[in-house]
Amino acid sequence: MSGVGGSLGGVLIHADADAFFVSVEQRDAPHLRDRPVRNLVAIRDGVDDATIRLPGPRRSISSTRSLGRATRRRSVVEQSLRDNVLRALGRLGDDPRSPTRLDVHLRYDDQHALVQAGALAEPTRDPTVLVGAALAALGRTAYEEDGRGVAMVGVTFALPSPAADAG
Repeated sequence: MSGVGGSLGGVLIHADADAFFVSVEQRDAPHLRDRPVRNLVAIRDGVDDATIRLPGPRRSISSTRSLGRATRRRSVVEQSLRDNVLRALGRLGDDPRSPTRLDVHLRYDDQHALVQAGALAEPTRDPTVLVGAALAALGRTAYEEDGRGVAMVGVTFALPSPAADAG
């Protein structure tokens, strides 16, 4: 549905699937012409990750991607998970904290979702350790035997509070 929006603490989120309202707003308010507009098709296709930054330190960081077509192919699901781990790790940027836990997220073609915890022996930013923990968690989901196709794969890293990491 075009033109559905809501307000989150001064941030307007507006889904304008055909960009009609965007074009009208830019016509009526020329100062908005250079402002960024999120494109839902680009978000769906993974070209625009639609990251929203909230004030204050993050408690977690994540990355998810749609697989386009649902699949049970191990190579496709595992590669998407690897890519998400590296993308989430890159999103940490200059934040000195290291993930203390990770969760693997799957959404199936019937829209059911699953979150599987992945254990980390200690906080780390080592990509090999994080990918290994994520793949181990993925293996515990039994997605290949489930009969449904995987439509979305993601990972979330839990981060310690800044006070806990500073001491």
